[in-house]
This record gives sequence, C-alpha cells and structure tokens, in this order.
Amino acid sequence: KLYVENHCKASEKNTDAMCNHDINCRKFSDKVIPELQSAIHDVRTMAMELRPPSLDDIGLLATIGWICQEFESINPGVDVEQVFKITESQVPPPLKVVIYRVIQQILSDIGKQTHASKILIRLVKSTDGIELQIDDNGLAFHPVHIENDDSYRKELWNASINERVLLSGGTFELKSNLQGGTVYQANWGT
Repeated sequence: KLYVENHCKASEKNTDAMCNHDINCRKFSDKVIPELQSAIHDVRTMAMELRPPSLDDIGLLATIGWICQEFESINPGVDVEQVFKITESQVPPPLKVVIYRVIQQILSDIGKQTHASKILIRLVKSTDGIELQIDDNGLAFHPVHIENDDSYRKELWNASINERVLLSGGTFELKSNLQGGTVYQANWGT
C-alpha cells in the first residue's frame, strides 16, 4: 500500500511530464488503495479475534470480562455472570487463548440461537485441574438425528469446540441443565 501511494506521489510531483502510463497508474491506484486498506482492516480484525493482545496486556480474566461486556452490549436483556475461582498465574499461557476462544465461540452461539436471558461463566481451579462451565437458560440442547440441517450445524459447531479442547489436553461435554438451558463443560487436568 505504501509503495503504491509513494509511486503516485512521485508521479504527481512531475505533472508536466505525466504520460498515459502515469495517468493509468493513478486511476489504478485510486481503486487499489481503498481495497488494500479494507484488506488490512480485515486482517487486523481476524488477528484480534484469534488472539487479542489483551490476553498478554491485561490477562485472561480481564479479557473474559471484556468479551462478556461486549456480548451484553450486543445482546441487551442478557445478563452474563462471571465466577472466577482461579488466579491468572494458575492458567498456563498456551491454555489462555484456548479458553478465550471457547468462551467466545459459545457466547456467539448463545447469542445467535438460544434466546437466553441469563448466562453463568465459571472458571475454577480444582484439585483435578481447570474447569470451565457455561450455563444458559435458553433453549436446551437435545441431541437429534443428523439428517436435520440445524442438528448437523450444531454437531459441526460442537465438534469444533470439542476438537479445540481435546487438542489442548482437555475434555468437553454439552448437555441440558435443570433450568431448560444448556451446560457447556470443559476440563483440563493438571
């Protein structure tokens, strides 16, 4: 992007000698520069979603608080309660991004599909390891046959989270809770 802009500036300085090639180059750059700026913005957005700098700057627990606030602002009427019985230092650095992404993906799904009004996120250090549990009071998870398109998408979604947790050394379970909603449970042993 900078190279194209610098080339255009150099061409503009020499307007007396501007030839057709330079004019065509300028027209091209007028179209390309906004596209490059958009691509740069998209890459920055994707990078933020994959690993936000806040994980390193303010830590996992504060970042979870931030995404919960963002979720509540996008989904008014949904209350997200956070319970942390763990310290920042008790979460291994490689696991921080996994926990962040799992919570982000679950919140996204809850916001799109379950019509929940209350969500509880618990992150706890136990004698067995680290436990992440997310409860909602939205639509309960009921396993159905794979022929149903919605069920197939839910199975793929569940597989995505399950794979992320398994590859990081944990286990993942999805079940209905007593309030008619869903419990998302991930555990990582120590």
